[in-house]
Amino acid sequence: MTRVLVVRLAQALAVIGIVVTLCFALIRLAPGDPFFAALDQPGVPPETAAAMREAFGYDRPLHEQYLRFVSNLARGDLGFSHSRSRPVSEVIAALLPNSLLLSGTGLLLGTVFGVSIGAWQGWRAESRWARASDRALLALSSIPEFVLALLLAMLFALELRWLPVSGMHDEGINGIVDVLRHLVLPASTLAIMVGAILARHQRAAMRELRDAEFIRAARASGIPERRVLFRHALRNASAPVLTVLGVMLGAVAGGTVLIERVFDWPGMGRAVVEAVGQRDYPLVVGAVIVTSIAVTLATVLADLAVAWANPRLRNRL
Repeated sequence: MTRVLVVRLAQALAVIGIVVTLCFALIRLAPGDPFFAALDQPGVPPETAAAMREAFGYDRPLHEQYLRFVSNLARGDLGFSHSRSRPVSEVIAALLPNSLLLSGTGLLLGTVFGVSIGAWQGWRAESRWARASDRALLALSSIPEFVLALLLAMLFALELRWLPVSGMHDEGINGIVDVLRHLVLPASTLAIMVGAILARHQRAAMRELRDAEFIRAARASGIPERRVLFRHALRNASAPVLTVLGVMLGAVAGGTVLIERVFDWPGMGRAVVEAVGQRDYPLVVGAVIVTSIAVTLATVLADLAVAWANPRLRNRL
């Protein structure tokens, strides 16, 4: 297991290094002034613009800028957000907990929903209800996340008026219950997106294991059906689902950006969209790097979970 962890961490560092280099290159290829949308205003003197670029080192050769960029990252300095007049690390520190609350809740609910429904579908594959629910989940997994978010907002916020449609809390109210009410729609959108995909993979894994030799042996020994399902089948069927979940983490991060924008959730995704419009590229790059590190480390944890869930693989490590 230690060898696998070392290899996965080395791969994660390589991926993060590639992301950092691509971010540096792409912001230099962006149209217009790469960092200061405010400098494009006609009232800004050329001397002021030149002094600002010199102060932040944007007039240096590219290789010097890159070395400075990497050196600052190694010290935890993500740059300065020009649109918010604050260091990028402070902006991310303020917004990251909100994004983690949304993505963590959505992933947890989606995993529970997808594994539960998929296990039932695979164990009762001949059931008419199992086949009907499988078709419904296929339809749900085909809907783009922003369309699903708009549909949920129109139904539960605009038509039924059961839930708030935007923000994290009402003005003047900052209680836990109010935050949870605002969390329901965005987290449900993410949970449906994740659960619909996981359920299909869980269903396929359970159908494959349902008639496996060790399952038949467990039944023949008189073990109750429920114990056969939860203790023998479900654990062995979890390895491919964990693999899919690890692969999905990048898509979940991208989907969270759109969901935050639709529901005006004050997280990193909404901040990135606003920063792109204001050409605040240090904030965009900082958010992308932090997100890539989080997704890469979560993928490493998913790989280790797969090794733990699969006894045959764990014995070879």
